[in-house]
Amino acid sequence: MTPRERIRRAMHKKKTDRIPWAAYGCLLPRGYVERKVREKGCGLYMVMSPCSYQMERQRVTIEEKRTWDQHNRAQIIMRTYHTPIGSVSQKAQLRMGLSSNKQEWITEHMIKDVSDYPIC
Repeated sequence: MTPRERIRRAMHKKKTDRIPWAAYGCLLPRGYVERKVREKGCGLYMVMSPCSYQMERQRVTIEEKRTWDQHNRAQIIMRTYHTPIGSVSQKAQLRMGLSSNKQEWITEHMIKDVSDYPIC
């Protein structure tokens, strides 16, 4: 049974020959170690690029500020979305060194309270 088959069967509550396991593709360094881990049955969870869709926000302006966090070795991205009825903000980290593709990790979501829903 392949890693993909194991994961899919487990998701549908069916029996597998072994416990399925997988790693995010962007977190597993390519090369010898990756090959050995995959030979032992590890699957790769690959996140598709958001290029397959386009977001449209009418009457919304986005303000973005970037700073560098020396302690965490990450770029901090603070985005504020200004709408006609209010503003919401989101904080994310762009970590360097995890993989060749820099991944943005949201650390503070734009919806923090029930009152934020109408703004979004």
